[in-house]
Amino acid sequence: MLSFVARRLVATLIVLFVASFIVYVLTANSGDPLLELRQSRDPNAQFLIADLTEKLQLETPPVLRYFSWLGGAAGCFIGQCDLGISVARGELPVTAVIATAMGSTLQLVTAATVLAILFGVAIGMTTALRQYSGYDYTVTFATFVFYSLPVFWVAVLLKQYGAIAFNQFLGDPYIPWWMFIVIALASGFVFMSIVGGGWKPGSARSSSPASAPDSSSCCWT
Repeated sequence: MLSFVARRLVATLIVLFVASFIVYVLTANSGDPLLELRQSRDPNAQFLIADLTEKLQLETPPVLRYFSWLGGAAGCFIGQCDLGISVARGELPVTAVIATAMGSTLQLVTAATVLAILFGVAIGMTTALRQYSGYDYTVTFATFVFYSLPVFWVAVLLKQYGAIAFNQFLGDPYIPWWMFIVIALASGFVFMSIVGGGWKPGSARSSSPASAPDSSSCCWT
């Protein structure tokens, strides 16, 4: 058992090393972090270029620079984490940027988990009450569709329309008249599917008293 765990741990470390090396080298060769300074007319541009070149070790080839970064990343295990600086965040330490983003990420994940549980339980209960109805089939079909969509593609759509476009809408909140009609029809369809009866024909059957057998007509021999 211990040998199996050890092999898995070694394989995980190898995969992590190879993946981080590839990502680091590709990122280092994807662009020039000094491009904005090279195009700047600031009289101190040359000084800033030299200072940033020294901080980022740009004179060192990316392959060798990776091992220098790896040494700083390995220091996280002993409480001396050094992941470099972020040029896009005003040369802030990467650890500080990650700490800031981690708080927002935890809030987002917590809110998403709570909403997923609430909506999932509510939709599951209503589909169970309307089993084999049009509402049940619609929810089942939508579940399969959303489950089969690529996560990264859905994330891009949600970022574009759920965050950026929604923020732009809040800056100028205008809703056309036809949108109210669409929202009303969609809401009515959903609510009546849940509250109303099923779409399956003959789902509500009633038995008339005349169809019940009459015990008084039985004869005894």
